[in-house]
Amino acid sequence: MQHELPAISTAWVKASMQPLYKKKIIKEQTGTRTVTKNKGLFNKTSVEVEEPIYENREEWVPTGEYSETEVNIEEFSNNINKMCQELTASGYKVMQIIPMNSGRYKYEYKEVGSAPRVLGNTEEITGGGYGYGYGYGITDGVIIVGELRV
Repeated sequence: MQHELPAISTAWVKASMQPLYKKKIIKEQTGTRTVTKNKGLFNKTSVEVEEPIYENREEWVPTGEYSETEVNIEEFSNNINKMCQELTASGYKVMQIIPMNSGRYKYEYKEVGSAPRVLGNTEEITGGGYGYGYGYGITDGVIIVGELRV
């Protein structure tokens, strides 16, 4: 008995997030120099010694964490291409690629506060009654729809 493939197949490809980097100072030896040093306490002699010369350079290194807002487009694109090729090799024709998006937000609000003053008949105002908020959309991934070729 031969196993039949479904007429329609879907595949989920999760978006890869951009890795985060930090700047690191690296001390690198760039050469050597000859230095004359005096040795001995009573019988002083001069000795020539080779000393390394170092130079600091900046390098961006991965932190091991990933962005919450930026998709790694190159890797995501390669993963979509790979999945489309797998569907095609299995006998499907890619019909649709549907992006799946979600939203993120952040806000903060601080209320105005007041307290009676020790001296006098007035109140001390604290805080400021301010707030901010923002929101944005992000692609979580794509659904690839394939139709079985007959």
